[in-house]
Amino acid sequence: MSRTIFFATHSRVFVVKIRLSNGEKVSWDNIEVACPRCGSSYIVCNGNPKRNKGRVQGLRCEACGKQFKLHTCPSFVSKLEAMLRDACEEAIAGGAKQCTLAKKWGVSDATMSKVISSLKGMLAKTNRAVSLLEAKVKTTLVSMDEAFLTVGGKKMCLIVARNGDGKTLAFALSKRRSKEAIRAVFDQAEAQMERPAEILLTDGLGAYQGMARDLKRPIIHAIHIHKPPFTRLVVRRISYDCDGTHRLEITAATQTNILTRQGKREVHYIVTKKYVGPPRKRGRKKGQKNTKLPVPPAKKGLTREPQKRGPKYGLGTLHKRGTKAYLKVDPYRLTIKGIGRVPPELVQVFQSLQAQLGRKHVVNNISEYGISQFRRGVPLTGPRTAEGLEVGASIFFRVKNGAPLEVPPDLARKFSPQLALRGIFSPVLVQSSTIQPEFAMRLKEEV
Repeated sequence: MSRTIFFATHSRVFVVKIRLSNGEKVSWDNIEVACPRCGSSYIVCNGNPKRNKGRVQGLRCEACGKQFKLHTCPSFVSKLEAMLRDACEEAIAGGAKQCTLAKKWGVSDATMSKVISSLKGMLAKTNRAVSLLEAKVKTTLVSMDEAFLTVGGKKMCLIVARNGDGKTLAFALSKRRSKEAIRAVFDQAEAQMERPAEILLTDGLGAYQGMARDLKRPIIHAIHIHKPPFTRLVVRRISYDCDGTHRLEITAATQTNILTRQGKREVHYIVTKKYVGPPRKRGRKKGQKNTKLPVPPAKKGLTREPQKRGPKYGLGTLHKRGTKAYLKVDPYRLTIKGIGRVPPELVQVFQSLQAQLGRKHVVNNISEYGISQFRRGVPLTGPRTAEGLEVGASIFFRVKNGAPLEVPPDLARKFSPQLALRGIFSPVLVQSSTIQPEFAMRLKEEV
């Protein structure tokens, strides 16, 4: 009678010592253990059965007499699973929630920091070569953007490709934002799509324009001009003739909100044709004389102005020098019609944009938001390498896409509720006392 009253007022609290995969030891204090049969917290020690690597502390419930071990206690198993899941999420996000998690689970800040750093290594090793999506996407729009990061004291360019639904299709860290690097990311993005991309949404970087032309197939390239005024939009439809020797382009300039308001909208467009077939023989024909007039010499005291390199007219002047046309836009009925003499190809371009974006501004904020998520979610401070940052980014984008996290094999066995806790933790040493039994446990290394 007196024994039951004593344990009813003094519940046992346990301390678990865990040895991580990197050899560090951490402790988890104030763990309340409940009986797996009746749920009572009146637990006492019950011998030390011998195992291969030491002894295991046995426990017994004073209320019902149930004998069990700590790694078979459902209350402790579920609590440890929840803590490791929070630690995994923090290891992926890399935010500043370690102190919050430490208070939540009753461990010290140093303990939670060591657990998270250990899980980072295991997760990075497992998620090094996984795809960002579980299944291929159905949309045919690809939005691309790039940003410069400082990795290990060197500047690197992060290139991200996303679809219209905000799913990250591909990314890469490159030393330059060249046409070849952008094309590699675009090819990876198309591998995650059921059909080839029909609309490319980017800013006005020349590498994007060159990459779109080098695809050698029809595509719609929507370009958001990153120069004031920022409400300008350039849409280019690239197509080829039957022989594939000439590239036909119809380029139109308008406002970015052309799909948001109903009414008559002004568009300026130009049509160009360029030979892209086999290289022609250079030089003048046989018997033809040189008709080029000689350049007159400059007068004394006057210097000739150097000629500017690059195109004579840029995309920013297209709204002034192009042919004027008008479109009747109805964003609520999702219809676009030409008024007067408007090329039907131009109307089809804006109809395709409307089918993909609906009543939205045509800007590449889809990929820009993905880079903002990356900056907030993946830590860039401290000693970093490009390989480690790519691993962290692959885990981060995979989780943001909604795909399940690839957990290491030992961790996967631990997270399975049908299996025992010993799949990841195994007792190696036990130090028992009359008040607080201490369990030393080890986190198994990944094979």
